[in-house]
Amino acid sequence: LDNDPYGEEHGTFIASIIAGENNNGVGVTGLSRYNNIKIMALKFDFTVFTELKSLNFAKNNGAKVINASFTGTDFSQAEINFIESFDGIFVAAAGNTSNNNDATPAYPCSYDSVNIICVGSSDQNDNMSSFSNYGATTVDIVAPGENIIGRYLGTYYVGDGTSFAAPLVTGTAALLFSANPSLSFGAIKNNIISSGDSFVELGEKTVFGKRLNINNAYQLSIAEEEEPAPIPEPTPEPIVEDNSAYEETKATDFELYKKYLSYLKHKKYKDYKKYKKAKEKYAFKNSAEKIYAKADYDLYRKTSNPKYYENYKKYKDYKNKYASLKKYAKYGKYSKYNKSIYGNYGSSEYKAGYERYLAY
Repeated sequence: LDNDPYGEEHGTFIASIIAGENNNGVGVTGLSRYNNIKIMALKFDFTVFTELKSLNFAKNNGAKVINASFTGTDFSQAEINFIESFDGIFVAAAGNTSNNNDATPAYPCSYDSVNIICVGSSDQNDNMSSFSNYGATTVDIVAPGENIIGRYLGTYYVGDGTSFAAPLVTGTAALLFSANPSLSFGAIKNNIISSGDSFVELGEKTVFGKRLNINNAYQLSIAEEEEPAPIPEPTPEPIVEDNSAYEETKATDFELYKKYLSYLKHKKYKDYKKYKKAKEKYAFKNSAEKIYAKADYDLYRKTSNPKYYENYKKYKDYKNKYASLKKYAKYGKYSKYNKSIYGNYGSSEYKAGYERYLAY
């Protein structure tokens, strides 16, 4: 097992899993190569100070997915504060000591943050690897972590470890963000976990009993792409005016039409209302209730035993009538009065002045 994350070779191995060069007849093919994905390599000395300095650098430079192939036993409120402020996916390795992370936490995997995906290791038979840490409430999903080939000290190496399972999930998350940039981190996490393949043995050692299925996650994500925007109207012929007219436009037509565009951008308030109504009716009260319902949902699909039907129906309604609308939650802050405030500014006379000022 590769339990030593200190050497440069550990990070290089992980980077090759995520974004190794493909179709060149050499080495390994990464998950996200040529999908508008860039690797941001960060190195720190495993103090909280340098870790947070590195993580904030990634956050401030546009990172959407962070791979954390390391574990520790010390709780850090500063670390969890960063993770919860990060508008992206934080993928954490579960650890390689056969530990129950529910009983003896391994951080950052064991933090209860919505944007963490904690990854255990599975073998070629889709069983939990003997060395992998596990946890029915802390380890979200497993991915292959045995006999993984990666770049290592100028050559290639076959290694085992949750450190090498985690980047498979990281690369998948990056792929999904690239395939459908409109998806929130919550939708990405849901698509990765919900599309995994279920195995009974994993259900006892992970939250959802799933092994990563990259193709399923990809197909689910591209199917959720929003409808294309309407074709814009042709730009009117420019009107020649002197500079004083343009300066006047800046304070009138330009600003008024900008307000109208703001309304157009957020007119999905009606979708938010559907989401809010569905949340009141179908969402679970807490994560435990959701977990139990999901387990019965899977059991009913496999056995058709009527004793599982109630929770099967409850989880099915949650998934189809609430979870699918969660991407509209962000529109709640845009009032239903947007239209009455901004709608009057959408006339062609304002648009013409707006475009003239842009040209100027």
